[in-house]
Amino acid sequence: MRELADQRAALGGLYAELAAQAVKAGDRGRALALLSLAAHFDPANRPRYEIQLQTFDPSGHLPPDHGTPADQGAPR
Repeated sequence: MRELADQRAALGGLYAELAAQAVKAGDRGRALALLSLAAHFDPANRPRYEIQLQTFDPSGHLPPDHGTPADQGAPR
């Protein structure tokens, strides 16, 4: 299970980096979308992504996550 958590954290970090680049390019909407994805794939670090969002949108909040990545896909 630890390996899965590490992979989720790495994926979340990647989306957070892309969000930072989007902010630098002036695309705040894309940054919000990328941070939402980061929080979806890496829910353990959601507070980190909330803080990052508030650096460019002080009143902003990530949308609620309605399921984990494991909930996605075809039924088994």
